[in-house]
Parts: sequence; C-alpha cells; structure tokens
Amino acid sequence: MKLSNIKLLQDCLHIRRLPWLSVGGREIYYDDIAHIELMSLNGRAGASIALEFKDGREMRLGLSSEDDVKRLKVELEEIIRPKVIRDENPFAFDRFGGICKELVESRGSNIRKVADFLINQGICHLASDIHMEYSGDGLQVFFKIDGVLFLAVTFERAIGERLINCIKVAAGMILYRRDIIQEGRITQITNEGAQDLRVSVLPSEPGERIVIRMFDKLKSESGLEDLGFSHEILEELKRLVAAPQGFFIIGGPASSGKTTTLYALLRNLKALRGHLSSIITLEDPVEYRIAGITQVQINPKGKLNFAGALKSSLRQDPGIIMVGEIRDKETADAAVRAALTGHLVLSSVHCGSSAEAITRILDLGVRPFLLNSSLKGIVCQRLIRKVCKECINNVELGQDEWNLGDSEIMTDSYVQGAGCEQCRGTGYRGRTVIAEFLENRDGIGHLINNTSETEAIEKAAVAQGMIPLRKNGIRMILEGVTDPKEIKRVVG
Repeated sequence: MKLSNIKLLQDCLHIRRLPWLSVGGREIYYDDIAHIELMSLNGRAGASIALEFKDGREMRLGLSSEDDVKRLKVELEEIIRPKVIRDENPFAFDRFGGICKELVESRGSNIRKVADFLINQGICHLASDIHMEYSGDGLQVFFKIDGVLFLAVTFERAIGERLINCIKVAAGMILYRRDIIQEGRITQITNEGAQDLRVSVLPSEPGERIVIRMFDKLKSESGLEDLGFSHEILEELKRLVAAPQGFFIIGGPASSGKTTTLYALLRNLKALRGHLSSIITLEDPVEYRIAGITQVQINPKGKLNFAGALKSSLRQDPGIIMVGEIRDKETADAAVRAALTGHLVLSSVHCGSSAEAITRILDLGVRPFLLNSSLKGIVCQRLIRKVCKECINNVELGQDEWNLGDSEIMTDSYVQGAGCEQCRGTGYRGRTVIAEFLENRDGIGHLINNTSETEAIEKAAVAQGMIPLRKNGIRMILEGVTDPKEIKRVVG
C-alpha cells in the first residue's frame, strides 16, 4: 500500500476524538490505538506499520516506498511526541510576526503549527484568552494578559482564514457554517498534562471572530489562602462555608475571578468534611475537574438547564451544591429552597457590589422572606493588577490622583511601575483580588424583607462593619500592591 492511500488528517492529529487516518475509506481514531510500531521489511525497500487497538484488534499496513517510510515516520513522531509548553521563556510580541511567517513558509509546514505556536505562547505568557478578529485586510491576534488586551500579531486575510478554519476543526465545529454561533473545546496535550481550551466563534461582518479561553491548571489548584483575600475576609469565608446549611454568593462582573473562588471554596470544604458530605456542582462549562466531587455539565440544548439539574441533584442526597451561576428566577428559587432544606448552596451572580447582588436576586422574583431566611453572606470581588516588582519606584502623590472618594486616608507617595521588559512596558505584572464581605445580620434582613434599594442595603452593611471595595483598594495602594490609576480603572 502506498502512502497516497493513507490520508493523514494533519490538522486534526492532536484532537483525539477526530479521525487520525483513513484507510480505504475506514476512519481510525487515535484514542482507539493502544500501540503503534513502524517496522522494516528485512532489508527490502519499504516497511510496514503495525497498529494494536485497545479492543485487541490488530492492523498492519505495508508501505512500498522508502520515501513513504521516512515521511510516515516523521508524521508518527509528531503525533506521538508530547508538545512541550513551558520549556522556554515567552517570545516578545515583536518577534511573533517573523516566527509565524517562517512557520507558514517553511517546507512541510502547515497552519496547525502556527495555531500550536500561538496557543503555546498564550500559555507561556499566562494569557487568560486569545482573541482573533478581522480588521481591514488582516486577522489580528490579541493576548489577554492580566485583564488587558495586547496585540500579538497580524496575519494576511488568506492566512487568517486558514488559521480560523484549523481552530474550528480542532474544536469540533462545523467548518462550512460561517453564519452561526458555535462553541467547542480543544484539549492541548503538553508535558504537564492536558490543557483545556474553550473556543467560541461569533459571525461578524468582516469575518468570523474567535475567542479561545485558556484554563490555567495552577489556578484550578489554588487554595483560599492563595487568592489574595485580606485576613478578615478570609476568616469570614472559612467561618461561613463551615455552616451546615445556607445560601452563599460570590459576586462580581465578568472575568473577576468568581469561578476560581468557588473552586477554592469547594476544595476547602472537601478537605474539611472529607467523605462526610457529598458535593455536586452544576456548571456551564465545567472549567476544572476536582477529584472526589460530582461535576455536572449543563446543556440547555439537551434540556439539562441549571434549574432542572438542581432539582434532580437534590434526589442524590448531596450535602453541598455549587450552582455555577444564578441566571433566572427558576434557578434562583431552586437554590434558595435547597438552602432552606438543609443544604449548603454556593453560587455566583453578576453584580457590581454585595448589596447589588441582593437586589439582583430579588429582581429575578425570589420572595424576600425566603432569601432572607436562606442567605448567609456575599463576597463581591474584583481582580486588580499588581505593580511590577522589577521596575517599581516611589512617586509623589498629587491631589488629583487621590480622588478615590476617601479623604480620611492620606499619604505623600505611592508605588508605580516604570515599565520594563518583564511587564511588557505596562508597569504591572500579575493580579490579585480585592473584595468586600456582606453578612446577613438583623439589620440587613429587615431591609431584604422590605425589598429596599441597593444604596440602603449598602449603607446598613457599612454601618455593621463591611469595608467597601474602594476602601480595600485604597488599602492596597498604601501597602504598595498597586497604584491609584489601577484602582480607578477597576473600581471606578
């Protein structure tokens, strides 16, 4: 059999659920193969490839040409060899264009190598997302690092279309449909294990727009103490989640670290209770996998929504339930009632403050007295960039820079990053969390029952000892963690 009769689907080699090769019209999947061996034919020209499948079947393919043997050997080594992700420092963005051009133009190369390079560099740069969108006659690729977009490289439109098609195939999407919204996942094999990527495609006027969300395994293993919460909030969190029942909410805008905090709480509960309580999570999507916890992937298209899954999970006798997000009245009602029937329920809500989380739940139609009876507390959080330690310096503080709504705390200077190679000239490197904690005590409960406005609830919470986000931000400035400009950007 000549190599021309074996069709290697090169853009799909690293996606295990897609065909690896096709022989005579029969598709063979990489996941089904237990062992691959390339053998010579006793000195004669050519060789054979032996495939042993996991179900015990075997297949041997003969190759008549020595050139075919060499080509197939190279391709097999590329499949089998795991990709190394963190084996080198990230390249500077000004080198991306030249490297990608070399990959595209090099002999025997393909667009998948460009896609792998971009994804690998995204991981090296600790990017949370990779954005790809058309602008003019080219495709621009941005890395989102520490919550801010950086332009990494721009491709000609023809190359950009090939790159987007490659990613769509890898994510299991319909290649020829460019008029619909599509979502998929890619598992990038690395020397550190499998790296999960979530891919979203949005049709737009100039062309399809792609965002790749990258899930950092290190974040998935973070404990509560690793997230950056103040000592006071950390102790309150540990105290409340140790309660046998109740409703606990993590609030904040999109990309504020809510899911990471929920996962850290789950790990804390798992360590605290062991096998004494079962834990079920309802997520869309399941971002990180935690051993010993039952995680349910929500699928609205398959009629598995949050509310329905929550009602069904109660029949599984869980002690702790995590609902990824409260989006509608039915889910909110089910979560509140679960908390009232002896379960500890954790969830997240998109909101601007802890007080706003309460009014958001009430606006969904939850009865005030039910929310008051079940709610234990709310943490509302933001992620702020930290000043780069490599280029940090002290700056005298002008009065206009201290316009953060708190004239009681004054200082003569603050720290600021001058900008260096390590922080890409931004003056910031890495992020940490700032948060406010609202506990449902008597005064708050009375306001909930009366469906009071957000401002009244926040005022009462501050009177009871809550430290607002902005004040916690000012504390971060005084401690030399960040600067006024960043607090204004994030908190307002």
